[in-house]
Amino acid sequence: MVTISLLRLTIVGSAALMAAACSQSPSSPSSSKATPAEITATRTKRAADPAPGSQLSLPDHFYVVAMVAAQHPEALARSCPEQGGSWEFLDRALEALHAEDSRWGYTRKPAAPGGVSTDVVVYNYGAGPDEGTTNVYEVDILSGQCGSDARPTWNVVSASGGQRPSWTSRGRW
Repeated sequence: MVTISLLRLTIVGSAALMAAACSQSPSSPSSSKATPAEITATRTKRAADPAPGSQLSLPDHFYVVAMVAAQHPEALARSCPEQGGSWEFLDRALEALHAEDSRWGYTRKPAAPGGVSTDVVVYNYGAGPDEGTTNVYEVDILSGQCGSDARPTWNVVSASGGQRPSWTSRGRW
């Protein structure tokens, strides 16, 4: 009975987040940003910290990214800020991922324009607070982002060139 209740809470919470996101006007500059109360109300879980000396496995949440892409194809098509697009798709995808597990966040990379990646998200696999941690998995969730064929993807990224990405909320949570 407890498992069923938790499953129902997860489904209801995710549905509430998507309903809140879909009901906002797409022309509003802050339309993709849920209020802190909406995020708190819909956040359903956070994976427990791993045992000392270990790390959490990376959950496969491609279905979340694909769902957001299907519900917001216009945001996906405009997902390249470097070419006049917006953060709307990444914001919506991260709101949905964050509702599944609050360990999901934006990728801070010193070499990225503005210091934050526009197509890669991170998952905090370690113990402790999220903000600023480098204990993260990176996942590229947009393929062809700045081309004519933007689509959702789920590619685990390896840090290269000595850059250690870190977790950031970008001031959203």
